[in-house]
Amino acid sequence: MLAVVVSQDCDVVAPVDVEADIELIAATDVEVPDPATLHGKLPRKLTLPLVNSPRYLELSVRHRTFVPKAQLLECTPDSDSRLSNDDVRTLARWLGKRYTRDAFPDTFNTRLSSARGKLERLSKSDLGKAVATILVSIEHRNVELPENEPYRIVLWFVFRDDPKDGDLRRAQAEKFAAKFASAVDACDGIELAEEFEDRSLNQVTLEDLETMKRFDFDYRSIAPRPGGEKL
Repeated sequence: MLAVVVSQDCDVVAPVDVEADIELIAATDVEVPDPATLHGKLPRKLTLPLVNSPRYLELSVRHRTFVPKAQLLECTPDSDSRLSNDDVRTLARWLGKRYTRDAFPDTFNTRLSSARGKLERLSKSDLGKAVATILVSIEHRNVELPENEPYRIVLWFVFRDDPKDGDLRRAQAEKFAAKFASAVDACDGIELAEEFEDRSLNQVTLEDLETMKRFDFDYRSIAPRPGGEKL
């Protein structure tokens, strides 16, 4: 069992009377990652590759804890278990998603549930490794629609360009996108407003992110009753 320091640098070096503790997240060393947990797509679990190693670190957002700085000083960092700068940023975004990820109407989530098994199997397949994130735009995204009115959505499937295997990654993303979009479009009460798109990361702008929302593989938590529990 390993642990990753997730406190900001300034908090790590701050005096004890300012920041007395260091935040850690427990990690498990794995050889084969679950594709659904790559790229920060799953908000509850993340797998990151180690630099210059075939191994990966698997983390759960629930396994976070604080330890006194004095206690941490007794430990020696594992120099063989390092994350790249890009993956450090992925880790930070993933931790923040615990509080910032988007919510969708309960009625939409309920309608989507008929495709749950198919979407989960697809996200865990090798094709899922190619897609860094799914973006969605939903008409009436804050409204519980009546049974006879469909949610009309737009789906984008975003992948990272890679000089080594860019063509292969695009082809895999296209196959994943077609299967995912077909499964969603088959749900009663959900319609694709237009043809889905696969885009490289550099084709997505900040303006796009104002209107498109992340559609995570751990895609929805279904309320016991439409509209939420009655309190």
